[in-house]
Amino acid sequence: MKIFFQNIADELEVTIENPLECSLEQAIEIFHLMPDYDGSHVGFITDHSVIMQITKYDRFLFLIDLMDFNNQLSKEKLLHYQQVYDLILSVFDGYNPEEMDDLTIRKWE
Repeated sequence: MKIFFQNIADELEVTIENPLECSLEQAIEIFHLMPDYDGSHVGFITDHSVIMQITKYDRFLFLIDLMDFNNQLSKEKLLHYQQVYDLILSVFDGYNPEEMDDLTIRKWE
């Protein structure tokens, strides 16, 4: 599993173009340290080659964005904290996040 992230508050960034290998423990730590107020994000390139970015959406929700660069679209879903935590665990266990129910497709402009 590879990770990319941007923590604006702490000026830390690993770009999507140069993701790093990471363990589950590292992924959870980076997710926990992600500020919830400034557009910071954490993302993963899964074993299924899915690019999954997690961004704080509002006070209680996170936006899960499955980015499809080839088709210029995103498959999105809002989840609360525990659901995101469980999703990260599942993805590290081999789950393909594109199998989530109720994904909304958004074309890029």
